Amino acid sequence: MKAILALVCMTALFAAISAAEAAPRRIRLSFDGREALVELYDNATAESLEKMLPLTLDFEDFAGEEKIAYTPEKLSTAGMPESYAPKAGEMTVYAPWGNIAIFYKEHGASRGLVPLGRFISGAEQITLMGKNVRLEAAQ
Repeated sequence: MKAILALVCMTALFAAISAAEAAPRRIRLSFDGREALVELYDNATAESLEKMLPLTLDFEDFAGEEKIAYTPEKLSTAGMPESYAPKAGEMTVYAPWGNIAIFYKEHGASRGLVPLGRFISGAEQITLMGKNVRLEAAQ
């Protein structure tokens, strides 16, 4: 009986671990009474951002197509492609400068851009982001 109970407990534990690992990783961006959700991609860059959370960053417009902000430390870009072509509503890192770049317009492939995640809600508010944007883990 103890062996069966132990087996049932182990099975439940492995199922819970698998479900937690399979759940999408999301961050909430809060600013000026607004919220947006970003689903992070499964890569080292996203993991290094998660380890820094919570963060408050100041975003500024760049080139009329993206908002950029600098994290306290550079994010890992280990194993990432040399270039990336982000779509509107994607969060990236520009490796040479170490900044987060959130695109609100389409952008061609650029060397040094690393995919970080995609907006699943609130992408229409990217252009409104400015100072004191709070990034934190979301359930």
